Amino acid sequence: MDAAQLKAKRGTVKALLTKTRDRITEECTLQQLEVYEQNVEGYRTRYDNIQDELDELITGDEREAQDDYRFDIYESITGIKVQILDYKNKLLGTFASNLRTNTSSPGTQLSTTSNLTFVPYQKDETFTNFIKRLETFMILKGNTDNKLKVYILLHALSPHMHEKLYNMCAPEEPITKDYDVLVEMLKDYFEPRPSVWSLQNRFICRTQEPNESIFEYATELKKLSQHCNFTCEKCKHCTANAFLTLQFIRGLQDTDIRIQLLQEKNDATFQEFINKAVTVEFSKSENQVMSTTVPTSTSFNVQPTSHQVKENHNSNYMRKPPNSKLETNDGYFSKLAGKCYRCGQENHKANVCKFRSEFCRKCNKLGHIGRVCMSQARVANYRKSHQVDDELPIQNEEYEVNLLHNAKSDKFMVNIHIEDRQFCMEVDTGAALSSISYADYKALNIDNKIFKTNVQMKTYTGETIKPKGVCFVTCRYKRQTFVGKLYIINQDVDPIFGRDWIREISLDWAEIKLLKSEENLQLEEILKMYEDVFTDKIGTIPNEKGCLILKPDATPIFFKPRPVPYSRKEKIEKELDRLEKDGILTKVEHSDWGTPIVPIDKPNGDIRICADYKVTLNKCIQDMNYPIPRIDDIFAQMNGDLASILHPLNQLLRKGWKFTWTGECERSFNKVKEEICNENVLVHYNPDLPVTLATDASPIGLGAVLSHRYPDGSDRPIAFASRALTICEKNYSQIDKEATAIYWGIKKFFQYVYGRKFILITDNKPLTTIFNPYKSLPALSATRMLHYALFLSGFDYTIEYKRTSEHGNADYLSRFPQEPPDVHVPDQIYRFQANQIGTLNTITHQTIKQETKVDPNLSVILDALETGKCLKSLGYENTEITLQDGCLLKGTRVMIPATLRSNILQELHTGHLGMVKMKALGRSYCYWQNMDRDIEEMVRKCKYCCEKQNNPPKVQSHPWEPTREPWQRVHIDFAGPVNGLFYFIIVDTFSKWVEVIPTKTTTTDFCIKELRRLFTNFGICLVLVSDNGPQFTSHVFKNFLNSNGVIHKLSPAFHPASNGQAERSVQTIKNHLHCMADEPGDINLKISRLLMQLRKVPNAEGMSPYMLMLGRDVRTRLDILMKPAVSLVPENKSYKVSRSFHEGDRVQVRNYTRESKWKFGNVKRKEGAVHYWILLDDGRLWRRHVDQMRPTHYGGEG
Repeated sequence: MDAAQLKAKRGTVKALLTKTRDRITEECTLQQLEVYEQNVEGYRTRYDNIQDELDELITGDEREAQDDYRFDIYESITGIKVQILDYKNKLLGTFASNLRTNTSSPGTQLSTTSNLTFVPYQKDETFTNFIKRLETFMILKGNTDNKLKVYILLHALSPHMHEKLYNMCAPEEPITKDYDVLVEMLKDYFEPRPSVWSLQNRFICRTQEPNESIFEYATELKKLSQHCNFTCEKCKHCTANAFLTLQFIRGLQDTDIRIQLLQEKNDATFQEFINKAVTVEFSKSENQVMSTTVPTSTSFNVQPTSHQVKENHNSNYMRKPPNSKLETNDGYFSKLAGKCYRCGQENHKANVCKFRSEFCRKCNKLGHIGRVCMSQARVANYRKSHQVDDELPIQNEEYEVNLLHNAKSDKFMVNIHIEDRQFCMEVDTGAALSSISYADYKALNIDNKIFKTNVQMKTYTGETIKPKGVCFVTCRYKRQTFVGKLYIINQDVDPIFGRDWIREISLDWAEIKLLKSEENLQLEEILKMYEDVFTDKIGTIPNEKGCLILKPDATPIFFKPRPVPYSRKEKIEKELDRLEKDGILTKVEHSDWGTPIVPIDKPNGDIRICADYKVTLNKCIQDMNYPIPRIDDIFAQMNGDLASILHPLNQLLRKGWKFTWTGECERSFNKVKEEICNENVLVHYNPDLPVTLATDASPIGLGAVLSHRYPDGSDRPIAFASRALTICEKNYSQIDKEATAIYWGIKKFFQYVYGRKFILITDNKPLTTIFNPYKSLPALSATRMLHYALFLSGFDYTIEYKRTSEHGNADYLSRFPQEPPDVHVPDQIYRFQANQIGTLNTITHQTIKQETKVDPNLSVILDALETGKCLKSLGYENTEITLQDGCLLKGTRVMIPATLRSNILQELHTGHLGMVKMKALGRSYCYWQNMDRDIEEMVRKCKYCCEKQNNPPKVQSHPWEPTREPWQRVHIDFAGPVNGLFYFIIVDTFSKWVEVIPTKTTTTDFCIKELRRLFTNFGICLVLVSDNGPQFTSHVFKNFLNSNGVIHKLSPAFHPASNGQAERSVQTIKNHLHCMADEPGDINLKISRLLMQLRKVPNAEGMSPYMLMLGRDVRTRLDILMKPAVSLVPENKSYKVSRSFHEGDRVQVRNYTRESKWKFGNVKRKEGAVHYWILLDDGRLWRRHVDQMRPTHYGGEG
């Protein structure tokens, strides 16, 4: 959208404001005024968004016009709001008078205030403030009846507070209690009062914060003193005023204000002290503004002359003389009309002018400066002298300046601190003003505001120079401090220390000359003076000897020399001689230590001799640890990513690259220019400044910005950080991502924020309550939030909310995160193939038979059984081991060879059932020595099982009554969300039969649908147990259960252990699904595998859920280990077929097509007792039951 379209939209907003202002009249109701106020606020937001886009498109002088337009809009909005407020106050005054005059007519009051509405309890509101608003509303409504007030209170409460109140009043109803009693019950719950001693301690420890105004400080003291019980024990007289006054004076930050308050009279009230302090504070701030305000008067200008004054070329600044025409006193007074007669300015009065104690340089009189002097000496001085009047810069002035570099002339230099930054400037007594180049100003790295100025400068060569602006800086020379004006010139010029600064301090001229003489020393003189230092030899440290500290138990190590190739031996000897000659090495005849040398070839062919101290000395030296800066500490001081910005331009400089200026190059070029002019640079970490940490999260990454907050309210970044979300984190909800960003940002900048107070900034409003250090965590928070809150409890912070539009730094970093290094992760196809190979490699009884023959232990038992030897020598009873089809069985369990045990363990560990279930499942099918120990070892080494282990059990609670048949009592609950899905869990307490149904919704309709399906399969249960979820407590759900005769039992609020069976199943399912996250297949396949394993596991009595629920066991893959059993059901010999046929008999069989009713053929073969295969005459082969056949003697072809 271009600038013209944005201006048109802006004009539309202005027209809407005008239309709204015309509609606001005295006839408007209070509700209409509130609607108009909301509309005005919406127009202001729309205008701000439009103006922000427009500011990015315009530059230069047009910005001033935009500032004027913005001022008009804001002035219009302010006027409308004042008008609305005025009408509101009139309406409220009318309501109050009606209440006073019509107390006998409640109906009249109700009709007068019937359009009033009450805003219910807000989440971020204190309960005390809520009750105050509610009572005000009821007074305006005229509600005095106790029952009516109770109903209004119940209506105004939030759902959470409403439920709490009913629980606190149980078994009675809240409507049976008095209004005041209910308010006290709620206040005791939501705002429990600490002890009086604790409140008084908070009060006496409260002092004024660094950026807190006096009025805010006094308000906080009043708030803290409300419940401190400041009363005299003897006379019961309230002493709160005395304590408030004492703590108010004691906690003030400004010493000057405290001194003035201590001089007040003894009987002054606390409010009088506040008024006095606020007055002094306002006076000091106004004085600071007046002392740093750029003069903007345009009526008192000096007209330039037509000639240039060049008599004094040594002067750096020379203003043109004024018009030589003598001004009369009448003309003088007419020009000073409405201005300060001491300095000529309009923004203050003469009695507060800062020049009231100055002496005039023209008449030497006290009380004014030379620019407004009335004496005749003013004109005479201008005619006789070329000196400049430099009391204050006046607009449209012209100066002759000498800003050319003069390398040959001697320069008198002075070191001065500008805004606490040391800077060297040239002292020039001929220069009226002090100036500096813009490059030097940027190098100072100060953020003082630059004001525009109409001062123009000319060099003695005739070149005109217009300063970029002027700023006010605090300067310090030794122990002298002053505030001076510094002109900034957008050219490469020397920094000038002019007469305006010279008059402010007393310079040490001897030191200045010394600085000049030291800085003008030539390089050759320095090299000659320190000739012994600047030599080409290796330097040594005289009179110092190095010392290595050995460990207490260290013993000398002499390592034998390593063989040296003959081709390098001569070079090594030559290098050793050189080092000995230069004093680097000393030759000795004997030594307890010996370290082998390592010769390294240099590029020029020489040898560098190194020593391999890691095999000798390094092992014996005592470690001396020094803190080394991390790479983050180094990068935090830089503005990175310049390589990415300059990449298109660097490509053009490559050899052989065709020079083509593309749109990407143009964007890169403009971006570089913006970066050069950008003031958003990193600052150094300062422990004395407040620290803020802003974090944000996007769908793809996290971002964090660590900043300093300066006294003017601006934030300057210290360091930036970002990273991409992992695959698991991308499945989080947005609030979980925002919480993860806070957790990661604090860990990233741990060394900056730990052990000090900092401000945490987020654009997610709910997190300001969840992570508020002064509020308790909501009871139903997710486990991840509990973990993060516990982590944050170790830090001293306050949390603030900032709109996303004002949260740009962290928001940008989260949307363009630093991608993690590429890690090879097998794709889904690879995982599927690997899983298929593992599935095909299923262990059968044939595999066990082959491996048993070659197993060193089992083959001995196999031979003993085949030859009839005794097994007791091998540690087994003769009747304990049996042989069946080449496999050994111990009882009913298959003895597994050693080579197959790991595969069996993996099969048993499918679903990560845990140690006990694995043992129970394994003991049902297989056996080997120390099988339990192997299972325990495997579970202990399983990473996922270790990570998902439960806490130790709590104190045993009252158990549920045991059930005696399946589907008698059923527990239900929801698990999740896990990977974006919820899981509906249904558990039968008798058989431990578990049903898991994945879903994306948790509504009542879904629960009724699934329960109806289960009731169809297993019948209607007698008792259904659930928690207090809204889907389980709805009227629809209750009606469904009542209609089916099901007793519904709810667990107590905030006591999940009462629904322990469902909660335990939820925990089991979630843990197993987390462990199976990396396994292939969709969620339904994983749930099917898990449920089959769970239902197959036998309980302590050897009965599995399948057996208890269905009355039989089902076949699983583990049953393949066992040889199929021969059927033991005897044949029913009592059944006889009355009609039978033999192979070759001639028969006619029933035909069910549209052809003839019978077909003829011969019996081919018999199948079973009553089925036969018949070969028809036409060659077809049919299968028919004996009831569809009859013998025939027909032998033709039909």
